Amino acid sequence: MSIKNVISVWLLGVVICSGCAGTSTQLYVNPGFDPQAVSLITVIPVVDQREHAKIGSRVISKSPKWIKKNIQRRKYVSITSDILGSALVLPESGLDSAEAEWIRGLGPDGSNYVFLVSVQKLKHVGISSGRAEIFGYLFDKESGELMWKGFGSRREWNQVIPSGFWAHRTAYAMAIGELTKALPKKTQ
Repeated sequence: MSIKNVISVWLLGVVICSGCAGTSTQLYVNPGFDPQAVSLITVIPVVDQREHAKIGSRVISKSPKWIKKNIQRRKYVSITSDILGSALVLPESGLDSAEAEWIRGLGPDGSNYVFLVSVQKLKHVGISSGRAEIFGYLFDKESGELMWKGFGSRREWNQVIPSGFWAHRTAYAMAIGELTKALPKKTQ
């Protein structure tokens, strides 16, 4: 067997024994939400809502540019901002039932639609797998309402090559892709 054939068989084994599983779900759409009316979405830093997250360390990503790119694939114009605003202190009632005053304080002044990602689960399992579960919220600051909520999850594993400590990070990035697939696509 030539070296070329050995490498081909080995690569085929890597592909067969590696895997991933993802979920994308739209959980809520406000009856008044019209994707065509959204002129600009401001993506603010990702917050950590895992059980063990400390109050002072709730921000996971300060520049979510790749979240912005995924939103742009849904035909929305979006920008990023490092300003959390009222998201520095998450509402005790939960993001689903956040009060209008809290929503109006999100992100930078002058932004209307704000996209917030919340991490519920992010863990490294064993030597070669990771799992991420995240929620996304699109808030309308002007009306003080939740317009859309979605869920994305991803599990990554590789049975041939131990992927080290980045499997959960890959799962996290891929879960963002799954989440944004559930965002209603803008047609313009």
